[in-house]
Amino acid sequence: MDAGRPDLPRPRSFAEWQEMVRLNCGRLRVTRRNEDKFHGDMTLARLGSVNTSLITADAHTVARPSGLTCPDESEFVYVCQVLAGSATVTQDDRASAAGPGEMVMFDNARPFTLSMAARFRMMVLKIPHRALGVAPMATARLTARRLSDTRGVAALLSPLLISLAAHMGELDPASAQQVGCSIAGLITTLFSEHLRRDADDPAAVRQAQLLRVQASARERLRDPQLCPRVLAEKHHISVRHLQKIFQEQGLSPASFIRDERLSRCAADLHDPRLRDVPVALIGERWGLTSASHFSRLFRERFGVTPQEYRRLGRTPERVGRTMPMHEPVGVRAPLIA
Repeated sequence: MDAGRPDLPRPRSFAEWQEMVRLNCGRLRVTRRNEDKFHGDMTLARLGSVNTSLITADAHTVARPSGLTCPDESEFVYVCQVLAGSATVTQDDRASAAGPGEMVMFDNARPFTLSMAARFRMMVLKIPHRALGVAPMATARLTARRLSDTRGVAALLSPLLISLAAHMGELDPASAQQVGCSIAGLITTLFSEHLRRDADDPAAVRQAQLLRVQASARERLRDPQLCPRVLAEKHHISVRHLQKIFQEQGLSPASFIRDERLSRCAADLHDPRLRDVPVALIGERWGLTSASHFSRLFRERFGVTPQEYRRLGRTPERVGRTMPMHEPVGVRAPLIA
């Protein structure tokens, strides 16, 4: 079934709740300890590259055992903001419990368990690694660790997610795209902040440096002169060292800059407020000054030309993908079983 579609019957069994979770999160094992009447409600929203699920439900457990991992479903991290009740994440031989106002993260690439012992309410963000610029080997240092704090980035992000839970259905597509970019940026900064605290871990220090460089690059995407050499000079490192810290995460500085620019162009092409702005000018706004070069790069990335992309009204996550995706902003799927 296609969870949350208003033209489909509402799910009325725990089995249908299990299927709803699998459709939106991939092949998972969804269980509960007893056969009591189950109440659940899920609200889905797409915020650009960030998929959100606002979940209110009775106690149950969601797990990905090692036998259920799948390469096509391994591109995401999940950040859980607990609004009521509690949630415990177990991954990479660690376990961490989060209560109201606290966040915890896990990586979909490896086995995990997410357990709610009693009725709960939680905002779950599903974010592609590419949107964060953080490779799985880096996020492995942060899985099953509470990311909340009364200071720093967490103190800014947590209230934002709580407010988002109340108002995400009010966002139009263009605003949702921009909010998603902002949230992904804040989460990247949050990860960087926590990695910097691991000062005795050289790999964590390099990852924190990489995130700082990436944040700096995002700020200068409109500058056509932005390139690996300019980035290296800004951070007082050699181009060779810059390439090394990117390569450790399976990236390159040049491809990162290109992909970030193309993602911004895709967002602008999807924005109805910019429908009259020529395609070539949108590329130029993000540092891609050659119209033919921009068109070629865009087609290589998204499978269609910028003109076709705008005409089809597609989002980056939909192009070239056949796996089930989240529904548009504000779709709700209530359940009582």
